[in-house]
Amino acid sequence: MIKCVNIHSYKLLNNLSLESFGHFNIFTGRNNVGKTSVLEAIYLNTWDESPMENLIKVFDKFRNFRLNKSSAEFLFYKGNLDSNISITTQFDDKDIHKITLEINAGESDSVDGYNMELNFRFNFKENDSVSEKNAKLIIQELGSTHNDNKNIMVSRQIERDKVLKIKPYYKKFDSVFISSNILFVDIFDYFTKVLQAKKKKEFLEYLKVFDESIIDVLQIANNVHIELLDGESYPIQSYGIGFVKYFVICCLLVRNFANYIFIDEIENGLHYKNMEKFLNVILKLSQEYAIQVFVTTHNAEFLQKNVE
Repeated sequence: MIKCVNIHSYKLLNNLSLESFGHFNIFTGRNNVGKTSVLEAIYLNTWDESPMENLIKVFDKFRNFRLNKSSAEFLFYKGNLDSNISITTQFDDKDIHKITLEINAGESDSVDGYNMELNFRFNFKENDSVSEKNAKLIIQELGSTHNDNKNIMVSRQIERDKVLKIKPYYKKFDSVFISSNILFVDIFDYFTKVLQAKKKKEFLEYLKVFDESIIDVLQIANNVHIELLDGESYPIQSYGIGFVKYFVICCLLVRNFANYIFIDEIENGLHYKNMEKFLNVILKLSQEYAIQVFVTTHNAEFLQKNVE
């Protein structure tokens, strides 16, 4: 499990130290104080596909704000490109992973009118061994067919050979990030993994905690359908965001899909009467499968009451 994290110069976070994490961790506060940024920073130093691809997802999927030359400056505290981002994570076994992120700027040949490099430097301390690795995320603007330059095509390239060298250090640190917009998630794929693991029966038990009228979950024409006691089945897209979020998170926990799960705006779409059920399931499964969960919320008092 993650024990403590130090974050420097990432978005709204200049020098932030966090420690004493448990199985279920809540970040709360007013709007625009950096709750989601904390979640993203911790997520970057885990393995979804790779830290470089994690960064692309943070922009493209979670923020719906494409990572390109113009948007990259928003990664850095107050847009200061001279201040390198660093994220240091310490784990229970005293292993330490540190990522340092910088942009090649100034007189570097790697930056011109169309290209930019984001340099990742990794420092791994495991037992008595210390290793350093490097990788690049290259952003290339390919031009636009419009005179106003509003539709610039962007290519992002990752050094795949370097990714293969980094991956062994993250073998115990698989992660998933659930953004506030749950509809971007591939629900069919998550449920397929539950079936492949032969855990459908257990999964259905937890769905019934949320809605006792559910008797089965079906895959019909590459879509997920919920079958009810009345004999009818309904596509999951016809359900509210709260149920869809609960469905996806149950898939992740029951399948034991990742060591770390990050959930932005956990209460979004959930009725207060279902929140307690939702939290009880998360707490039970995260402890049972040794999964560490990090969430943000605007409603900390109500969540804390239910957690207690």
